[in-house]
Amino acid sequence: MQVDNSAVSATFETTEPRIKQFISKKFKIAFAPPVNENTDLFAEGLIDSYGFLELVKWLEAEFKIRFEDEELFAGNLNSVNNITQTLVKKLNP
Repeated sequence: MQVDNSAVSATFETTEPRIKQFISKKFKIAFAPPVNENTDLFAEGLIDSYGFLELVKWLEAEFKIRFEDEELFAGNLNSVNNITQTLVKKLNP
């Protein structure tokens, strides 16, 4: 895991709303039943492979991090909760 030295630490409570806001705006997803923070955005067809690339690019720029290849394919980025947990771990080594 690479983390830029200028990255700041983050908590779940401060990070999750930023991620939800980006996903809501970018992909026009309303987080209301049946969609919630645990919904697999890809399995449900809410985000496609191109959207995944956009999401990763935004996460890396926004949080000044770099994902390793294995992190991208381990189910770490399939729901808001998983994305948030992954980021908090990366930003608080």
